[in-house]
Amino acid sequence: MAKKYTYKQERALVTIDCVVLTYHKNNFYVLLNKKEAKDFWTIIGTPLKLKEDATETISKEVKEKTGAKNFYITQLAAYAGVKRNPKERSVSISYVCIIPEIEPISTENKKWFSLKNLPTLGFDHKIIIKDSYDKIKTRVNSVLFLAAILPKRFTISQMQNMVEVLSNKTFDKRNFRKKIISQKIVEPLKELQRNVNHRAAQYYKIAPKALEKTI
Repeated sequence: MAKKYTYKQERALVTIDCVVLTYHKNNFYVLLNKKEAKDFWTIIGTPLKLKEDATETISKEVKEKTGAKNFYITQLAAYAGVKRNPKERSVSISYVCIIPEIEPISTENKKWFSLKNLPTLGFDHKIIIKDSYDKIKTRVNSVLFLAAILPKRFTISQMQNMVEVLSNKTFDKRNFRKKIISQKIVEPLKELQRNVNHRAAQYYKIAPKALEKTI
C-alpha cells in the first residue's frame, strides 16, 4: 500500500481568476462580481480543483457567468504577493478572456464596467486587469487574435475602431480599408447593415487563409 505523505507547513489557497473582456461601442468592458456585504468588486474566479485542468476550470466558469460558447482565452500570469489577500495566503493563476462583441447586460451582483470607469476593486485585481489589457494590446496586429475577438460579421469601420482602441493610434480610413482588402485579410459578405441612419456599410469576415498574417 502506497505511503501517504502529510505536510506540516501551511498551504496557500490557489484560485483560478479571469479578466473577462468584451468590446462594445468603441470601448472595452470587464465583467465584475460583487458578493453580498462587500464594498468592492472582483474579477471572475474559482478555487483550483484537484482533478481538473486550470484552463478547463476557468473556461467552465466563464461559460456559466456569461453564457458565451465561443471566446478567446489565454493564461496571463501568477500573482502571489504575501499581502494580496488580507484573510489568508493565496495564489492566483490568472487568465484573460475576450468575448466577441456582445451587449454588456448586468445584474445586481454581476456588472460590466468600462475600463475607463472601474469601481473599487478588491485584492490586487486592479493590477491584474491592467496587466490583462496591456497583454492583449501587444497582439493587436495578429489577424488570428482579431478573428477571435471580432464578431462573426463586422464592417471595416468596426474593425478599424477596435484596432485603434487597442493600439492607441489613429489611422486614415481610406488607407486602412485599402490595406485590409489588398492584403486579403477580410472577405466580403453579401450583407449590408440595417436600420442605420447613414449609408449602410457592407459586412465582412476574416479570411481563413489570412489567420497567420499580421496587419
